[in-house]
Amino acid sequence: MGTVWLAEDGGGRRVAVKVINDELAREPEFRERFRQEVEAARRVRRFCTAPVLDAGLDHDPLWVATDFIDGPTVQEAVSARGPLRGADLDALAVGIATALTAIHQARLIHRDLKPSNVLLSPVGPRVIDFGIARALDATGQLTRSGTVIGTPGYIAPELLAGGRPFPAADVFCWGAVVAYAGTGRPPFGGAGGTEINDRVQYAEPDLDGLDAHLRHLVARALAKDPAARPTVPQLLAELTGSPSAPPHPRTRALTTRLDARTARRLAPFAGLGAVVLVAASGAALALAASNGDPGAGSTGRAATATSPATSATPSASPTSLKPTTAPAPDPRPSTQSPLSGPGPLTNTASGLCIDTDGPQRPGVAVQVRACGNFSGQEWSYDQTTYRLANPPSGLCLDTARAPATGVSAVLNRCGNYTGQQWQYKPGTGQLTNLTSGLCLDTSRPPADFVALVLKPCGNHTGQSWHG
Repeated sequence: MGTVWLAEDGGGRRVAVKVINDELAREPEFRERFRQEVEAARRVRRFCTAPVLDAGLDHDPLWVATDFIDGPTVQEAVSARGPLRGADLDALAVGIATALTAIHQARLIHRDLKPSNVLLSPVGPRVIDFGIARALDATGQLTRSGTVIGTPGYIAPELLAGGRPFPAADVFCWGAVVAYAGTGRPPFGGAGGTEINDRVQYAEPDLDGLDAHLRHLVARALAKDPAARPTVPQLLAELTGSPSAPPHPRTRALTTRLDARTARRLAPFAGLGAVVLVAASGAALALAASNGDPGAGSTGRAATATSPATSATPSASPTSLKPTTAPAPDPRPSTQSPLSGPGPLTNTASGLCIDTDGPQRPGVAVQVRACGNFSGQEWSYDQTTYRLANPPSGLCLDTARAPATGVSAVLNRCGNYTGQQWQYKPGTGQLTNLTSGLCLDTSRPPADFVALVLKPCGNHTGQSWHG
């Protein structure tokens, strides 16, 4: 796109001057994009990027001068010396997350965070190249409809599916960059851009060899559903062990602990050996899930590839559709009694409980995790409305949008919505959405912090539940 020259200003300070090639400078669309890049870089705090010193936006040739950052890119460093380990990798992860904080506070989304766009300066990583950055409040676009710009393997799946960019897209890129820095290879490999983009949308990332204490956080950052990814502040909290997040993700309290009195009240339900969810008339459950990954089924066998959920962070109000007519319950009588009080819902194969991914509030995602005395693991079934409610919050489980394969689910305000009407099948332990006929399933084989999604019903370990 141009040539970068090392120069000195009048005071002897070294600067980098990027001069754009003439053929590109003659394109009006490119000139506007270059102007946006310079303006975006100027909005970001100096400590986390190469600050702009001056620019010729109306000149021929186009040029921009920035501070000279004396250090290699992450890509160059890994290619020359191998993957980063230990404290070096931790410092990189924290530094990039800190830079993203400043970028997002400037009301920008970078969209092209990748190993070649992170410089390793003597005082910490610097994020550069805001060529396709987008303002959070931007409504227009410079690319033709249907065109996705970015680097394969570092484009968030929701952008590949045509969604609007939100900060969660940069969190995905953070995970991909840290995975590359810690393993020496991209988390989504392939022979070409098309294959790589397909793997981003439908395959699990390759994180083998990544430091164990970062692997879980990076996996969450690379979730297909942007709503299931941690926010940048949450990344920093977990990376730095701040009071807002315990130091290790597998021991953090995702939901509020119940008080002693409530715990004693719930104790009689802890020994239930079967789900007591369905009345003799065959009532249904409203159970929603948190994170959509329409990839492989829970048992590891192939599942039909579908597009991942591409919505942004769920809204505070339910987003599934209201049914035009009430769905008919299963006429077959149930041999089980309705759930008579609050209690946990457990995955039969793993023994993990359904829990919210954070304090109960509208829009919070749902997952499975180790069972414990948490308010996010307390559920109560209403036989007349077919809804499953979380008594501590008074909210119901609902799909993030109209029920369909791969759609994630969230905790939302209770109402007459298709995503809140489910039926329990005692013989299989499945929870079936009455409108779509799809089953509640884990997005991958059941394990701590794996999200829940809608998938075609089948003999999968992530589809069997009991109370």
